[in-house]
Amino acid sequence: MKSRFSFAFSLVEVTLAIGIVAFAVLALVALLPVGMQASRNASEEHRAIDLLTALAADLRQSQVTGTSAQFGIAPTPWVSGTSGGIEPNSRLAAGTPFVYFASEGQEISATTNSETRYRVTLRYTRAPGQVDQATSQSLPLYSRAPAEATLTVSWPPAIALNSTTAEPSGRVDLYLVFPRPAQ
Repeated sequence: MKSRFSFAFSLVEVTLAIGIVAFAVLALVALLPVGMQASRNASEEHRAIDLLTALAADLRQSQVTGTSAQFGIAPTPWVSGTSGGIEPNSRLAAGTPFVYFASEGQEISATTNSETRYRVTLRYTRAPGQVDQATSQSLPLYSRAPAEATLTVSWPPAIALNSTTAEPSGRVDLYLVFPRPAQ
């Protein structure tokens, strides 16, 4: 004798359940590229911040040598003078230095190298012996005012290397202040 009540799912219920699950899985698969791109961007920014931190520490430790010790970034804001004192670096007005790095953080000298991943820019916003932009007053050559600079790491290399107007897909900036070293 057959029971009046059936304890199984009907074909319509099974089809509806499969459709709902398929829709949910499809939505999750569609979000994968977005998540992967966000992960890639976070990784690039993390590497750039690590590089920026190392560069800033190198510049701060090498304030009076004229060139940073580890990365060779020139010029530093202060140099040892001929009389043994500390003097402003006269090479600051020579232009904005660029340094290029590979993705692992190694410095690359050739700007056309295919391994180039980051461009580092050092811009002094106020250097000893220059005009103070805020007050338009000339700072004395041996001013006690600190040097101020912006250190920027930008990527990818195609934009960083070949374009002066295009915006890079990522960049990290750090504002640095170099107090005058004690004499």
